[in-house]
Amino acid sequence: LLENSPDDDDDLDDLTPKSPQMKHSSPHFILNSPSSSFESLSPYPSDAHRVILFQFYIANVNPLCKILHKPTTLSHLMGAKDLLDESTGRFKFGSTEAINFAIYFAAVTSMSPEECLSYFSEEKNELVTRYKSGTELALTHANFMNSMEIVTLQALTLYMVSKLSATLDHPLLGLI
Repeated sequence: LLENSPDDDDDLDDLTPKSPQMKHSSPHFILNSPSSSFESLSPYPSDAHRVILFQFYIANVNPLCKILHKPTTLSHLMGAKDLLDESTGRFKFGSTEAINFAIYFAAVTSMSPEECLSYFSEEKNELVTRYKSGTELALTHANFMNSMEIVTLQALTLYMVSKLSATLDHPLLGLI
């Protein structure tokens, strides 16, 4: 992508989905998700669950992965209702949705299976799958491959760190 100049845009029309060049111009080469998973965004957690997820994020993830400014993140939690679109009930900005789902995903990956059952009455694997898919879709909607918004890039970074932790099936982020 970085090697292509604006004059090379015409060459992109000749690429087929199976060509090696197309593999690197699609968000799926980073997210490793089939396009069928990008149909509908996961529902938002309840307000009570959001507070728990943010607390786990601040306690477990933030000390090891300093991507977000803690006071700004906490004020974001308090003012989240102002960022919602009344007609859709979703966040107004794709970057906001992406960072929220990345926080949920990171928080869940930092939790133990017992904590997930205790706080959410759900298996950790179910929560990881839900928030991983939600983050991937939100990143795609935020056009992370072309975005220069710092919030979208923070969400992508947090997603990558959380995905590594989830892939290893070890709460790397919860070591503190």
